[in-house]
Amino acid sequence: MDDDEDPVDPGWQRLYDALVLTCKWFGDENAFGRADFWVVDDDWGCHNQKLCVSSQAFLTPEVALAIQRCVREAGAPRAQVMIQLELQGEAGAAVPPEGLIVTADAITEYWNLERVRAIVGDDFYRSRAPVS
Repeated sequence: MDDDEDPVDPGWQRLYDALVLTCKWFGDENAFGRADFWVVDDDWGCHNQKLCVSSQAFLTPEVALAIQRCVREAGAPRAQVMIQLELQGEAGAAVPPEGLIVTADAITEYWNLERVRAIVGDDFYRSRAPVS
């Protein structure tokens, strides 16, 4: 560690590590958009995390619930995971970056889901759970 670097908060690191492991159950990580997601590795304080989604197939209600469970189990009751969309639609159409905020108690949508689906396809953010 450089003398100029601040030490990473252990609570932030615990949630970050748990979030990466949780997301890897559902997809692959790459910071340059060549996979499904990237958990940003900058500690801005308050145990908050940012998850960038670069694959329209990655984010499902099940993934959001798993992330919520991760926040609870990591012992970070006030933490937020901001999920930002970094997707391209057909013919390179830009997708608004709005996404979700996940906390231990809520999953809040900050997007126009109909608009996102119109750009990237109707299957976006649909359950992938088997139907019985």
